[in-house]
Amino acid sequence: MTALPRREFIISCASAAAALALPGAARGATGEPGQYYERLARGRVRCQLCPNRCVLADGERGACRARINCGGSLRTLAHANPAILRVDPVEKWPLYHFRPGSRLLALGTGGCNLSCTYCQNWQLSQRRPDSLQSFNLPPTRAPEKCEKYGVSGVGFAYTEPVTAIEYSLAVAAQAREAGLTAVAGTALVCEPGPARDLGRGFDALAVTLKAGSESTHRTLTGMPLSPVLRNLELVRGRGAWLEVVTLVVPTINDSDHEIRTIARFVAQHLGRDVPLHLDRFFPEYKLRNLPFTPLSTLVRAREIALAEGLRFAYIGNAPGHAGQNTLCPVCGTRLHLRIGTDLLENKLGSSGVCQDCGQEIAGVWV
Repeated sequence: MTALPRREFIISCASAAAALALPGAARGATGEPGQYYERLARGRVRCQLCPNRCVLADGERGACRARINCGGSLRTLAHANPAILRVDPVEKWPLYHFRPGSRLLALGTGGCNLSCTYCQNWQLSQRRPDSLQSFNLPPTRAPEKCEKYGVSGVGFAYTEPVTAIEYSLAVAAQAREAGLTAVAGTALVCEPGPARDLGRGFDALAVTLKAGSESTHRTLTGMPLSPVLRNLELVRGRGAWLEVVTLVVPTINDSDHEIRTIARFVAQHLGRDVPLHLDRFFPEYKLRNLPFTPLSTLVRAREIALAEGLRFAYIGNAPGHAGQNTLCPVCGTRLHLRIGTDLLENKLGSSGVCQDCGQEIAGVWV
């Protein structure tokens, strides 16, 4: 999921209320009706959204902090109350092969079903949605906000849209009905049913594959890796354009073996044309003792990914590096020039074909 630097986080929270004039008061812990659960004896419920499968007595919240048992029914507290609302380029998700240069209304709600030790937005993800200053944005009003800010769609980022799946899917549906696009950045740690719904409900997904091994994934997130691998295969080809993102963390998942395992999975199970983003780690949350990812590590990781057969491997969070640009995998022509999340040059246009050699480039270009 897209990281929001602390300074931007403060500015966003301070200025957005004035911009939107829709500050949300702290909501009571009743929420909106949730899905993906079963009723148990004695008024308990079992959430079936993610591998936690929380069993909740009346009044108890799930591990994600956003789902609660109210009188024997599961309710979601992350509905119509985004704590993040801002305009971002699609490259920030990151999505490089989906309508490059377009801008989206970015939304993010409180709560998360993961406990990532390097979370860049822990001030939101590790909080209850109803405890945050938020905005009142029902799904039906999302298209008019997109029109107001002159953007081409909506995107869930910064925090985990799986936790707010009912809201994120409802917003996506309203946007698509209005002829807008809908994208999401997600760790995709959920059960198969919700994963399929996300694959059908969004136009594009940037999925974080945080590790190549089960033990490393649990160290970083507190959750198993196997559901992510399964879900990546489930969403592939279900309608949503797919790109994969790995934050390369020094001493944890930066070994050649770890990177090779990730790249090999993408190439063999998702396809050689699925872009892999290898992003630079910035010390944050519980991993502030670690250094920034050396640029040389990212260069090596990209070389490994390409050697494993991937046609598109990118270096992220390193503005100005050539590894951010899109190159034709056949003739090497530079098709997109990027500095950070800014698209400065687009030779591919809407044709999706390299003008120098005629190679068709995988992606969504219009």
